Amino acid sequence: MNDARAGDGGYDGYLANANTLAGKFKDLGTRIAFVTTSPEERYEAGAPAGSNYNNMLLKYSDGLRTVSMETSNFFVDQIRPMIEVIEAGRRAKVLGEAANPRLIPDGVHLNWGGQLVTATGILKGLNAPTLVSSVEIDAKETTNYKVKAVNAKVTPHPIAIRPAPGAAATTAPIEFERLDNALPWPVLITTETTLAQNISGFTPMQDLSRYDLKVTNLTAPKYEVRIDNVVAGTYSKEEIGAGINFSRAPGPVQDQAQALIKQILQKNDLFFNRWRGIQIYSIPAWLHTPEAEALRAKEVARLDTQIADAEKEINTLRQPVVHTWIVNPLPAEGAAPAPTSALVVPAVM
Repeated sequence: MNDARAGDGGYDGYLANANTLAGKFKDLGTRIAFVTTSPEERYEAGAPAGSNYNNMLLKYSDGLRTVSMETSNFFVDQIRPMIEVIEAGRRAKVLGEAANPRLIPDGVHLNWGGQLVTATGILKGLNAPTLVSSVEIDAKETTNYKVKAVNAKVTPHPIAIRPAPGAAATTAPIEFERLDNALPWPVLITTETTLAQNISGFTPMQDLSRYDLKVTNLTAPKYEVRIDNVVAGTYSKEEIGAGINFSRAPGPVQDQAQALIKQILQKNDLFFNRWRGIQIYSIPAWLHTPEAEALRAKEVARLDTQIADAEKEINTLRQPVVHTWIVNPLPAEGAAPAPTSALVVPAVM
């Protein structure tokens, strides 16, 4: 972002420095991913994302790609995907054409929506996996549903029983316990991240956080899905039959994800304060004494303890827990309520 201010005159030096970095990291046995910068977001007519400077950034980025190929290192281009999102947002009037809302308020430094866009571009460029976990249930059989679970364990809920005599099996609630191998992507919920996800074509949850439930051969027109008795959404049988991504659904899974990302941010703030405010803080010469350095070391050690405690809390919060899921048929308008007894879902690892 800064080096390209030198224009064509600084191009060769930038690539030479990138080559030097590649060599130094290779000597250390370090894996390298060259990642391009994010773009500027401005309002200059006819320019990518409204910034003529982005043309120079794109040239530097293409040069970095060449360096990565010549040095056999990984390359991630985040500048082009973000330019595409900004321009798509403007075409759809989600982002302002000459004012707010924006993803990069001052043109250079990203807000939370911009951070989500750039994180998505980087993770996809690094080939991050799409699937968190999935559970697929075939409700065709009336006595024993067929279940397929990937990255999850499914067991019958302890109170689940077979339909009451005379109840239609395929319209009974489906109740089961689900333990996933991982949480959905913990994206901080803000006005800015919500705005970004309203831009057509930008689909971070679909691309990087598939937390799916699919139930086929249902018969009722509509179903309510609950997680630990919290309504996660209401869907038609066709929608559930195609599969629903619950990464952004309200309820205990989302609550845990939000608690996790907030704890990560608190830990990051602790580390930032430790590093910038204490560890590398330049003490004036007249105050630079052994006593001052001892106090600095003591404060760093104190914050290291807090950071370690925060890491323990993060590790606890990121552990998936068992949740009870209920897929409950909703009666058609004017119809009698659906039976309350649930169908048994077999245990699946």
